[in-house]
Amino acid sequence: MNRSTVIEQLKSEIINITFTKVDGSTRNMKATLSESEIPSASSGSTTKKSPETSQAVWDTEASGWRSFKWDSIKEVNGVATPNGVSIKG
Repeated sequence: MNRSTVIEQLKSEIINITFTKVDGSTRNMKATLSESEIPSASSGSTTKKSPETSQAVWDTEASGWRSFKWDSIKEVNGVATPNGVSIKG
């Protein structure tokens, strides 16, 4: 699985992402970049520049912007990604 595939999914729907946080704990997040799911007052933040190694997304359960590192992703919509998500492509 690569970054482009995940971003396409994020832009079209809410997806479940499981990743390891910086503190070592595991986090499950319902995330999206779909403009129809992000409140209009918050949608301007989608243009916020993230480092290439991480991604800012809208967390639908926390109703706020959160981010994760691509190499920390363990699962996307139930599909295991044991080595994270490739940032190439």
